Amino acid sequence: MPPAQIDGAAGAPDTGLPVFETTAEERGLVQRQLGRCILRLQQYEMQSNYRRYYFDKKTAVADARHIERMGAFVCAYLRYVQLPVRCVLDIGCGVGQWQAIIAKHFPQASYQGVEFSEYLCERCGWERASVVDYRSKKPFDLVICQGVLACLSPMDLNRPCATSAH
Repeated sequence: MPPAQIDGAAGAPDTGLPVFETTAEERGLVQRQLGRCILRLQQYEMQSNYRRYYFDKKTAVADARHIERMGAFVCAYLRYVQLPVRCVLDIGCGVGQWQAIIAKHFPQASYQGVEFSEYLCERCGWERASVVDYRSKKPFDLVICQGVLACLSPMDLNRPCATSAH
C-alpha cells in the first residue's frame, strides 16, 4: 500500500511538492542506503588519495627509487653485520613498498604489513592496527617503520619505541 500523501505537513515549508509519510523501517532503509553511499564516496576519496600520494610521480610523498636505494642499503648493512632476517614486520607499511625490497634481498624471509588505513588493509591484505598501540604476538628480526613517526603527535612519539621493543 503506498504511503498517504499529505498536502500540508505541519512545520514543513510549502514547496508545492507532495509530502509523504514514512515508516521507521523506510527511514532506516534510507539511512542505511545513504550510509553505504557515503562509505563508497569515502573509499573513492581514499583510493584517489593513495593513487595521488603513492603512484603519481608528480605528487607522490615517497620516491620509489629513494626507497629502493634506502632498502638496498639497510639490507646490505644487515648482511654485513650478519643478522639473519627470517621474519620482517613493516608497521605503517602503506602500499607495502618495502615488501619487494625484502623479497629481493631476503627471499626466505616472511613479511607482515601492518597499516592503519582500512582501505589499504582491504586492498593489500595487511593487518589493521596503529603504530601507537600495535602489539605483536611474535618476535621479528627486522621492524620497519619508515615515514610514519613524522605523522604522530608529540605525545604519541614515545609510545612506538616501547611498543616495537616487545
